[in-house]
Amino acid sequence: MESPTAIPEAVTDLRDLIVQPPRLRTNFDSVLFTRAHPIDDAALSDPILGALCGMLRRHLVQDTNAVGLAAPQLGYPLRVIAVRPNARAGVTVVVNPRVIATTADVATEWEQCLSCPGARVQVERARHIQVEAAESTREGYTATRVVTEYSGFLARVIQHEVDHLDGVTLLVRAGAEGVKAAQRTITWAAEQTEGARVFLEQMEQRA
Repeated sequence: MESPTAIPEAVTDLRDLIVQPPRLRTNFDSVLFTRAHPIDDAALSDPILGALCGMLRRHLVQDTNAVGLAAPQLGYPLRVIAVRPNARAGVTVVVNPRVIATTADVATEWEQCLSCPGARVQVERARHIQVEAAESTREGYTATRVVTEYSGFLARVIQHEVDHLDGVTLLVRAGAEGVKAAQRTITWAAEQTEGARVFLEQMEQRA
């Protein structure tokens, strides 16, 4: 499995990475610790990308309490996320998101994650961010990059989902609190998996 610090090349043929039915990945699944591939400009109009975006949207809507979902959480290591400001709002799908600016104004709030069932930890994040992403149109996505500002809770949701794209789980982001949550909620027999090894390495680096 590649290092979470390595930026993989952009993907042109999405069929290479979307080969299995979607399944929510949890705890120490290795895909959660792998940095996701950006989608090449040439593939932004691919119907497969449209199908993936629709899949993320449907899965998020089906969970009445969830506000965010990243493609790696369904097993697809691609830089696509679905977010909404609350569990009753419409869903926005963002392709190739990149946080390009954050403010020094931060807040520490409780967070949960579909991929870390049972864990609830406090995480510090910026209150205001700027995100660069592929332009979304009625026909799909284009190579044009647009910058959007987000504040408050939605900014937190987007930072959480972009973490998933970078192979960083909620428990790692939470530091020591994440280890405590993992000890309380995760079967540590899973430490023998590759994902668990990367998790422990990330925790040591943040110690």
